[in-house]
Amino acid sequence: MGFPALNLKESLRVVRHCSEALDRKAFEDPYYDPNPILAAITGEGERVTQNHNLHDTLFWTQSTDQIGNRFNSETKAQEYICLLARLGDNEVLHRCWSHFLNNIQPKSNQSCIAAYQVVLALVQNVQSETAAKWLEDISQHCGDNLPFIAKFPNIRFLLDDPIVGEALPDLVRGEDYLELLWFCLEDMDRRMGVQWSPDSQSHFSTALDPSETIWEAFDDQLLPQIDNKPVGSDHGGQLYAELYLHGCSKSPATLGRVVNLLNDHDGQSQKIVTHRDYSVAQPEFHSKFESLELRWVPEHSPIEFSNSQIPALHDSSEPLTPSTLGLIRARFIIHGVPQTGVDNLHLMQVGCMDMRYGPDEPWQSSGYIVVWDRHYGELLGLYVGQNTGVIDSGPAPSDGPLGALIHLTPSANLERTFYPSGTRTHARNCRGPYYLDVDPSADLEY
Repeated sequence: MGFPALNLKESLRVVRHCSEALDRKAFEDPYYDPNPILAAITGEGERVTQNHNLHDTLFWTQSTDQIGNRFNSETKAQEYICLLARLGDNEVLHRCWSHFLNNIQPKSNQSCIAAYQVVLALVQNVQSETAAKWLEDISQHCGDNLPFIAKFPNIRFLLDDPIVGEALPDLVRGEDYLELLWFCLEDMDRRMGVQWSPDSQSHFSTALDPSETIWEAFDDQLLPQIDNKPVGSDHGGQLYAELYLHGCSKSPATLGRVVNLLNDHDGQSQKIVTHRDYSVAQPEFHSKFESLELRWVPEHSPIEFSNSQIPALHDSSEPLTPSTLGLIRARFIIHGVPQTGVDNLHLMQVGCMDMRYGPDEPWQSSGYIVVWDRHYGELLGLYVGQNTGVIDSGPAPSDGPLGALIHLTPSANLERTFYPSGTRTHARNCRGPYYLDVDPSADLEY
């Protein structure tokens, strides 16, 4: 007798738990063997100890009038297929994808985006050839097009992959192709520190100092200025675009380029926004939330650890280390003991956060440093207290006015400090406490 079938809610809970566990283990241990998980789920691989497996009990695999009709975006079947993709190229993965492909709705944004999530999972698991083939399958299913591809939140990572990035443009047509082209042009401009002005039909520099960009490529075009300042200055956009694209890289050299960009943008502040979280913030701050303003001041490694200080001069012939890259680890503390593998954060320092209450008030240090989560690719604020510079490894202060940890994002609206609490971010323990030290960075590939 097999195990009882799981409903959709139960199936999603199991799949998400397996995905998070696999994600965490794979990040902290590059040599982690996922075969036991694959064997338990599908019966494939080694170490199969029983005839029954999890796959046969999941909601999507239960018998229906039409085999495979539960594999669609409405049932979030892509989450299970993404898990299978991360476990390796296996027979069950291809069978599930075949069902899902047949159920893609070309006119549905949700359906198409879900399919692209599966392709991204393949790219992240170094299966680029399969990813390109499945993109081609999607295009054929959707009438030689990839609908809504430019609206896929992680399109940058598909375009940045050498194999998928080369194949993708040839699979898109019509309005979707134009939207993709426009996205690529805007993204390139942002990363180069320039912006297109429709009014003047020319590019202008968005850096505070045009010499900090490679805008010489446009030296034949007029760079309009108003009051000696670039029009619509958005110098932070260049830095955030590079962080988003390369901040999770496993290459020390690539992270080193991010460090160089941080040095280029040192002191060039940018407005940022966060959640309005009354449950975490200290009560005395509740009444001040409406007038609170936050800004990110880029800086390379605002804190260093006394047992691993950054040398004043770096020898370029020496490999970059976690310390010189400003990488820190924040381990969740339970009953006074820093945990391993539970709510661990692998972070890159990218600056400090200032705050003030209203435009007429002076900016002051908030006690938070701004960090980039190298695992999940998000901007965060981590409370370290007012003492930056050289500190000892140990517990971070637990009296942060907005909690131990806050989610941040660059502000698209300068009048806004908080973004909706429903915005999708990775769940973390924002209360803390956390133990801080240099990140061993086992994921880096030297």
